[in-house]
Amino acid sequence: MTEPGEIYHARAVQIVADIEEAERDTAQLYAAPRGRLRVTSAIAFGNQELIGVLPEFLHAYPEIAVELTLTDGIVDLVAEGFDVGIRSGNLEDPSMIARRLVSTHRIVTAAPSYLAEHGTPKHPRDLERHNCLLRHGQRQPHNEWPFEAEDEKLNVKVSGSFSANTNEGIYLAALAGVGILRLASFVVEDALADGRLVPVLESYTSRDDVPIFAVYPSSRHLSPKIRTFVDFLSERLPHLN
Repeated sequence: MTEPGEIYHARAVQIVADIEEAERDTAQLYAAPRGRLRVTSAIAFGNQELIGVLPEFLHAYPEIAVELTLTDGIVDLVAEGFDVGIRSGNLEDPSMIARRLVSTHRIVTAAPSYLAEHGTPKHPRDLERHNCLLRHGQRQPHNEWPFEAEDEKLNVKVSGSFSANTNEGIYLAALAGVGILRLASFVVEDALADGRLVPVLESYTSRDDVPIFAVYPSSRHLSPKIRTFVDFLSERLPHLN
């Protein structure tokens, strides 16, 4: 075969392969969602939000089996074989597709017993003299808390005698009166409603709203089970905004 013929043949083979791939992808768009769906989420969000809506999803899509892994650690979706990750904060991995589901915000709270013993902070700077509960083992430090009032913006560096590697750990410590907590609103809403925790520094707002995303590898963006699950979450979770 001549050199031009070889070039022509190679390009023709690639065109045929591209057409076949496009046909497979198009067929997937219309296929019924089925199979095992491996999902990972932070512990608090999984327990308080995801598990509550999963029965409806499983009833609507009986051919999908959800395998949910809850962890507050760092997860490599591709290496660990997950289809979807529910993640918060800024996402920087260009190999992933991220769909924003909701946004939440962080609230500073404490147990009434802690405030009765140590006093209630009136200004964010007062936190420097209080026992603040912190997360460790994260990519970004959690010991600077941002605040904003009408004419004031500041970051306060806090510290304390207790930290944990999960939100649940510091949440339970706050309920026990160990210190002052700053976590997403959906984590503390039940404890605020029944008085186990009370808000602190209400006249100051937290300046870092937390977006929550469904994240999945770009190579799997046409999977019917992934698309169906993400669409479902985007419809069921807006109450968190």
